[in-house]
Amino acid sequence: MAAMEKQAVVSSPGRARPETPTLSPAPVDAVDLPGLIHAYPGPAIFVERDGRVRLANGAGAALAEAVDGGGLGAGLAEVIAGGASRLDDVTLALAKGKAAIQVMIIPVLSGALVLGRDVTLDANFREALVDSRRRYKDLVEISSDFAWETNAAGEFTFVSPVGALGWRADQLVGHQAQEFVLHQGEGESGPFLTRSPLQQMELWFRRADGTEACLNAAAVPLLSPDGAWRGARGVCKDVTEMRDLDAALAEARNRERLLGYIARTIRDELDPANMLSAAAAAITRAFGIAACRIYRADPSGALVPAAEHGQIPADAWPLTALPGAAERDDQVAVVDEGRALVAATRYRKAVNGAVQLWRERETGEWADGDRDLLVGVAGQLGIAHEQVANHEKLVQMSRRDGLTGLLNGRTFIREAQRRLSHANRIGRAGALVYVDLDNFKAVNDVHGHQRGDEALKALAALLTRSVRVGDLVARLGGDEFALWLEDTDETGGEAKALGLLTLATELKPYSGDEARPLGLSVGLAIYRPERPESYEQLVARADAAMYATKRRGKGSYTLAPAGEPRNDPA
Repeated sequence: MAAMEKQAVVSSPGRARPETPTLSPAPVDAVDLPGLIHAYPGPAIFVERDGRVRLANGAGAALAEAVDGGGLGAGLAEVIAGGASRLDDVTLALAKGKAAIQVMIIPVLSGALVLGRDVTLDANFREALVDSRRRYKDLVEISSDFAWETNAAGEFTFVSPVGALGWRADQLVGHQAQEFVLHQGEGESGPFLTRSPLQQMELWFRRADGTEACLNAAAVPLLSPDGAWRGARGVCKDVTEMRDLDAALAEARNRERLLGYIARTIRDELDPANMLSAAAAAITRAFGIAACRIYRADPSGALVPAAEHGQIPADAWPLTALPGAAERDDQVAVVDEGRALVAATRYRKAVNGAVQLWRERETGEWADGDRDLLVGVAGQLGIAHEQVANHEKLVQMSRRDGLTGLLNGRTFIREAQRRLSHANRIGRAGALVYVDLDNFKAVNDVHGHQRGDEALKALAALLTRSVRVGDLVARLGGDEFALWLEDTDETGGEAKALGLLTLATELKPYSGDEARPLGLSVGLAIYRPERPESYEQLVARADAAMYATKRRGKGSYTLAPAGEPRNDPA
């Protein structure tokens, strides 16, 4: 075998082939073995009874190596001994790579003739086909919930073995596909009856438990060799959860957008006094509802309307306290026969108000998104209520005396000037009363400043009790107080002064001692529209009258004489 190309044997699995016909051994001289072997188009060798290769053609070198390596030895021995032909598959290592060879071992009188056929291409093709089918099956199963086929009658003829949407495959096969379709696009035949390829089609399919599933389908028509339509084939994927998530995300984004709009409206309103009105208008527009009313909680906890927008129904249910569910955190109550929603507003978990929405009766039930949005709005309004309350406190502090709660001097001057101007326009009289405590220093000297503060607060309460709604009472500073009495002439002014002196007896317990009783000195100046004067002129007359009382011995009042009219009447 020196002339033969030496090659390594990979394997030679022998196998008996019962269907291979039995050939009778032929005398070697009766067969032209050299001519047959060299004329054979594939690898061919002749092996003697002792296992040695006697003849081989140019392509048979690898077979010869297989015999020498023992890969074909067992098969050869069996054929030579038994006299029956044998078909074997062997894998040979060639210089250019591995080759799959199918060999026929034919017994002859003196040995065996081995004829080979290269089936590498066929083996590779079969392996690739099997691998391709496996890959296709795996991809279909991981990319879709189920694959299917229908016939010309629209019946399922195949469904993935795993079934679909709770149905077993045998529960679907043989049934009309459209029996399970709940909804699909108008005017569309759908994937199960399609006559043309389609992608990304959505339809609603009935699950085994009766619920609905949204499917994303892709399908192609099935055609017979003559081009006739005979059904469809495709895959479907359950996208219900994905669709629900997309819808929830879109709704959340919309709520965030609307809540942002409402929050910006509240934040951008520079005047806190108008903040709640702006919020009510923004809420009405954002929800697309009939009306909105915002409430604030008074000190007793009762809900008091603070702002509203839109047309509130004439028969609207009156809201004075929070109903059931709205008392709990992040809860919304449905009231007023279902046409209104109510949510509490809170700041640091404490209820400080409420918000109520009304819709038109014809618009159906409130959506869950409306409830969720209202919870967010209530949170923003809770902060807004706190901002308004703080603003009111600041305004109150800037307008009021910190000790007595009366108007402070600056506010009184501004308000009194406005009242004086108004009295001049409508031709009404008015009275300016100056009040000063007598012997107040003795209270502080004997009992201390705390007792003096108590005396000032007692006088403030006395003055407040003595005036009408619309009159002004202020502490100008120290122990000096002032009143503006609307529509009051000399008679009314003097009656008021006498009344104050009578009430002053209530201040006696605060006196420093019996020798220096706490009392009042009052100065009274009447404004007459027929003799217009400036605020400064009126103040000067009241102040002079009060000091006249002091000089006269305290504990009484003085009516200022009529003033000279000013040259530039208001």
